[in-house]
Order: sequence, then structure tokens, then C-alpha cells
Amino acid sequence: MPVPPPENADLAFEGKMATVYTWPQTLFDGSIARFECYVRRDTVAVIAFLDRDTVLMTHQEQPGRPDAFYDPPGGMVDPGETPEQAAARELFEETGYRAGSMELWHKDRYEGITRFEEFTYVAKDLVREAGHNTEDAGERIEVRPTKWKDAVEMSLKRGMRRNDAMLAIVGMEFDPEQRARLETFLNA
Repeated sequence: MPVPPPENADLAFEGKMATVYTWPQTLFDGSIARFECYVRRDTVAVIAFLDRDTVLMTHQEQPGRPDAFYDPPGGMVDPGETPEQAAARELFEETGYRAGSMELWHKDRYEGITRFEEFTYVAKDLVREAGHNTEDAGERIEVRPTKWKDAVEMSLKRGMRRNDAMLAIVGMEFDPEQRARLETFLNA
């Protein structure tokens, strides 16, 4: 859950996916400045392994975004949903796959001007549901099975939209502790 604004914050804007607050903040020198924060819904990303050497990536187009982008499956946590439920839902909605096994890999908490939590999961034992359509009015998604080495290369070149997912992939490849943790997950 995101860090809430101070009790003296005023609601400046309330939207479907985010709320903006503003408040007077006393600075270290005793002066007062106006602060603000943007509290948005939490997000999830799923690094889903088809096999040891292949992960599911998406190539997406969304209205209002000038360029298409690559990303692992993911999105916002819906109200009343746990992050794990959101990860399973987003994986299915965007790819048509359900995971036999999923584990929280990492959680980031953003506490500055933008406040939300970002959850990265790993998944395996994927089963595709026949006839599932990944396209809807809000996004066009093409599922692209991607070799692990290519996902690592994309991450090193910042070729995805989500920094958390790229950092997780790079860590899984190059950090010995994370690599061992990934091996344990894939071998279980």
C-alpha cells in the first residue's frame, strides 16, 4: 500500500487510477513550501518462463502512447485485489497463459512525489488457454516468446518499458544470489 500523504493534505484531484494531494510543508530552515504527491494504484509485472530458456514478453500499443513497447505481462492492481491475484489476472489477460507456480520476486515502494508499490513475480509451468484474445479497446498486445539471453540483452539496453522488470532480469542473470534463487524456483 502506498505511503499516504500527511493528515493536513488537501485533495487536489481524484481520478480513476490516481489521486493528487497538496499540503504546506515546513522546511529545515523554518520556511514553508507547498508540497504535492501523486498516489496511484500499485502495479505488477510477471517474468513468465515457458521453459528454462524462454520467457513471455509482450509487444504493446496503447492509445495516447506514441510508440509501441516491449514488456513482460503486467499492469495495475485492481481495487480489492491482492498483488498476486493481479499478477495472475494480468498474465492471463495479456498472454492467455495461466501459471502453475508463481512467486513474488521483488517489491519496490515509491514514497516520493509519486507513491505506489511495484511487485515483480516469476512464474513457470505455464498452460495456454485456447481461444483467448489478448486484444481489447485499451491496448493491442502481441505475445512474443523470447529467448532468455534476448530478454537480458533488451534489459541491458533499456529496451522495455518497466525498469523494475529490466532490473530483475539483469539481477537474475548477473547476481550470483539472485541466479541461485532463480535456479531454485525453476527446479522446484
